[in-house]
Amino acid sequence: MSVRKGTLLERYIELIFKNIGFETRQPFIYRLPDRHYEIDVMATDTVENLTIAIQCKQYENSPFKRDWIHEWADKKRLMRDVDKVLIAFWGDPVSEDHKKLAHELGLTIWDHLDINKYHSLSAEDRIKARNLIFEHLNIQKSQNIEVDKVLNSYVTPKLSISSIVEHFDSFNVEFKNLDIKEFLFPSYFAKIKLDSKRPFDNFVFSKELGHYSCQLYKDNIEIVEDSGNLFKNLSLGSNIPGNAHKAPLTLSIKDINAILMEKGHVHITFYHSNFADDFEELKGVYNHDKQDLIGFIHSLKKNEIEGKGQRIEKRYTPDFEYIKQKIRKLNHDIELSQKRLQSYNVTVIDVFTEQSRTINSLHKKANREKARIRQKEMDIEFQNKELKNLQNKLNDEKQSINDSYLKEINDSIQRYEFYPKDNEILICDPQILWFPVCDAIIKFGRDGITGETEIILDHNGIRQLGSCSDCKKTINSFNDFNICSDCLAISCKDHTYSCNICERKFCAKEVKICPNCNKPFCNHEKQMKCTQCNQIFDEKCVKECSKCKKIYCATHIHYCDVCSSPNCPDHLKECRICKKQICSNCIQICSGCHKEACKEDYYTCELCGKSYCKDCIRIRDGLISSDMRCIYCIEKLANRPLKDKIKGVFK
Repeated sequence: MSVRKGTLLERYIELIFKNIGFETRQPFIYRLPDRHYEIDVMATDTVENLTIAIQCKQYENSPFKRDWIHEWADKKRLMRDVDKVLIAFWGDPVSEDHKKLAHELGLTIWDHLDINKYHSLSAEDRIKARNLIFEHLNIQKSQNIEVDKVLNSYVTPKLSISSIVEHFDSFNVEFKNLDIKEFLFPSYFAKIKLDSKRPFDNFVFSKELGHYSCQLYKDNIEIVEDSGNLFKNLSLGSNIPGNAHKAPLTLSIKDINAILMEKGHVHITFYHSNFADDFEELKGVYNHDKQDLIGFIHSLKKNEIEGKGQRIEKRYTPDFEYIKQKIRKLNHDIELSQKRLQSYNVTVIDVFTEQSRTINSLHKKANREKARIRQKEMDIEFQNKELKNLQNKLNDEKQSINDSYLKEINDSIQRYEFYPKDNEILICDPQILWFPVCDAIIKFGRDGITGETEIILDHNGIRQLGSCSDCKKTINSFNDFNICSDCLAISCKDHTYSCNICERKFCAKEVKICPNCNKPFCNHEKQMKCTQCNQIFDEKCVKECSKCKKIYCATHIHYCDVCSSPNCPDHLKECRICKKQICSNCIQICSGCHKEACKEDYYTCELCGKSYCKDCIRIRDGLISSDMRCIYCIEKLANRPLKDKIKGVFK
């Protein structure tokens, strides 16, 4: 903002006041009976019933003129319904003398630093900017709870309907129509604070009770305690979205504030200490927990208590040193006795078996030395007890001092019962947040088929993308959304089926589930009906009878145990010999008995070369080799002459 024209500066100032909830007009002609004044920006706040006249001065290389202060001070006296006059100056820095003079005459000056600061803050945190600007203009906020107008903010949605529409391209549909309706639903936010000017021992009682919110468009209004962190996660603006319909308020702000006032009528018990006159840290301090306050005061008196304890320790120091000196001397004597005992080099001596007088003498000396060591050890034990008793006595005296201080602190604490009056209950920073809801009906089509879905967006994003045509569940994510490739119906993830043949996605009405493999297949794929059970299968799960060419499912088709060809039950026979299921191609007819059996159970006669079943063939083991002959050849051979039989044997 290096160069600005006057009109641009006026718009800049106007934006600041709009952001904090003011209604603005620029320029504004203030008319008097005999004259009129042109006001660059006139800002009005209906919550505080406040009017501010703002004069913008743009001089890039010129200083602030003192005459402007007197000029607008005179005008302010004539403009009786104007509460404050603000001079917004963009140019050289304004001196403190000029600001002080303006303040004395009821005016406020903003320089370029103030303008930039409030412009940035009003865009980031409107409540904080409003409070700071009121403080800068020396405006005391009204606590009139009967007003029906508060600061209005509009929540900017995270998603737009156009960004949602782009996702539909992946479903290969053509848009037919888009019917959009936008709504704004109000919620009220405020915090309750107790602020008492009644002095309690040189301090003023002040406490924030919490943040409260309620939804103003519901029939049953419920006021709930709020964390106050909601605004950190929202993007707020001051402009009403175009074509948005505001939902009516079901309860007036006056009635809501009356309910909040009741929440402010609380009974509070707190504690305060008379030591507030002695410690700066205790002035204005109150606590709901008596023990916490006692601990806090005790920490303040910690140095005093420790000083007295150190003086007691100093008085006991000579007695401690005397006993410790005695213990050190006894330990030294024990060390000497132990050295003498080692010099005797006697450990275990049996007096009754030792005959040497020298050894017997050393034994007696060693016993006397051991007795002296035991005595000195007993003396050390006694002195340690004396030392412990002296330490306990010291601790008792120090504890007595600490207890006396705790009693003194406890006696200094007074209990207060606080019942706030109406004028001490403040409803701070009231605000209505208008939450956007976009309701759109999207119509789409493909190949002469049309479909539609209702999409609802709120400030957090997607609330609804449609309803599942099968289970009627509300779908709120594209991960759970699908458009049927055939009828264009909407389905959720649980009721969307992918054809295992063409791999396109369909709703439940446009697919069938194969009873054999349990996989879906669409109506466009070839559907095969089992001749026996009449169920519909996909073509992967049926077989054609190799004989009659009829279709059978996996349950009712059978396979030849010899050649593995598929056959229906009518074209499979059981081998009378091995009991296998065999098709007509694998059946052999016995040349003798004319019975049917599988080829594996037939043998060839070595004499006639014909095939016979097991019942009509004989296997003969010879000395050199074995042969197979049918019973018919054997019989013929038996009825022939001897010379022919011999020829037959050696044939």
